[in-house]
Amino acid sequence: MKLTLAEIAAAMGAVGDLGSLENVAPSGVQTDSRILKHGEIFFCVSGENFDGHNFACEAVEKGAMAVVGSQPPGLGCPEDLGVPYLMVPDTVTALGRLARRVRDDASAKVVVVTGSAGKTTVKEMLAQILSRVGTTCKNHLNLNNRLGLPRSIFEADPDAAFWVLEAGINMEGEMDDLGAAAGPDLAVIVNVGPAHLEGLGDVDGVARNKSRILAHLAEGGRGLINLDYPELVSAAFSLEPRCIGFSAKALEHDEASKLKGLARYHGEFLGMDEEGKSRFEITLDGATINVALDVPGALMAENITAAAAAAHLLGVEPEIIAAGLAAIEYPQQRFARRQAGPWLVIDDSYNANPLSMGRALTSAREAAAGGNLVVALGEMRELGSSAGSAHETLGRQIAAAQPAAVFWKGGEYEAIRRGLQKSGYQGKHTLVSGADDFMNAWKSLGMDALDGGVILFKASRTIRMEQLAQAFIKERAA
Repeated sequence: MKLTLAEIAAAMGAVGDLGSLENVAPSGVQTDSRILKHGEIFFCVSGENFDGHNFACEAVEKGAMAVVGSQPPGLGCPEDLGVPYLMVPDTVTALGRLARRVRDDASAKVVVVTGSAGKTTVKEMLAQILSRVGTTCKNHLNLNNRLGLPRSIFEADPDAAFWVLEAGINMEGEMDDLGAAAGPDLAVIVNVGPAHLEGLGDVDGVARNKSRILAHLAEGGRGLINLDYPELVSAAFSLEPRCIGFSAKALEHDEASKLKGLARYHGEFLGMDEEGKSRFEITLDGATINVALDVPGALMAENITAAAAAAHLLGVEPEIIAAGLAAIEYPQQRFARRQAGPWLVIDDSYNANPLSMGRALTSAREAAAGGNLVVALGEMRELGSSAGSAHETLGRQIAAAQPAAVFWKGGEYEAIRRGLQKSGYQGKHTLVSGADDFMNAWKSLGMDALDGGVILFKASRTIRMEQLAQAFIKERAA
């Protein structure tokens, strides 16, 4: 970021005395006083259990060039901090407004990827494809909310060819803030499903809120949406009739004629090859590419199609897209596969909702083929009043996958048990509290008697399911 303090204040609509620093450019932006570096601007962001204004003095002691706050001097912060104090109505909104100024000054084509499941994977795939034709910046991991997305924009190279930004929401109205900050040239909505229902209500609410990114397209910008979700189609086309569609469904002959005029992009999982790789056929607005990738087939068809379609819309040639897909590296804890003795460990522990959980089960069962499958799963959070029914449905899906055993961590275990029982599941299942408890339960249930197979780890992020996966791998590496 090359803006001066005066330009930053103007972008945010801030008031305050800049003194002699008005033409000085800060070294960066920070919202956490603990990691602030000399010369950065400190934003006083408040959460449920803290008020950032209380840390302004600490930030100044560490070398903050200026402080941005929403409370008058003398209330939240001392009246004289010794550095410029820029006052705004809301510091998070100010971050977004500043991010938009930085975005408008950049020459990069900006892509925003959102959806209920797979958006991080699509973001990573697309960024790796685009990096073959130009310098590409992206969010680090999933810094995708009202704080993370502006931070990603501040850290991006303004002279890069592409910025690929992930946008995540869990409340009404948040996508408008993210869209206003990013102003995408291309917005990709991978899918919609029952995620973050506490704040978004239902799947229609998810679709409506995700689609709000289309209201913030840059001049000449385009929207790319998945036609396989009726709620998304309705919400997106009502907002932006010129949306471009893709589909990852296996098209029957009667369906193909209906979608032919709508889906300019289509991908399909064709099964496994002799080396155990997943085969995909992807049609890119008339051109067809075929790739064989070491990824879970059914789970990845949608993500691969979305990434390939987005790259094609940005001008990347089909053969370059195919080569980029062949070299894809998976993001951490997203269906990452690792062999641990006779067990193939699938670590998909980063997050979970009903849509992604069902797909992970399908792909894990597919990977196990006719062999043993064990699932170590955990609570799907932020589902509001739908939590009980969603977990009971998950219990039914688990039963349909026919695992040899089910280990569960977190709440809603009774709902899982109801789903298992109503589906006639006869296998082993137990509740565990952590990694040590899981390993003890593994032994007490006699799981070492199995001759290996596939074990899937997945839950909402706060359940920390990766700790169970790490304990399992560590014991088998000893």
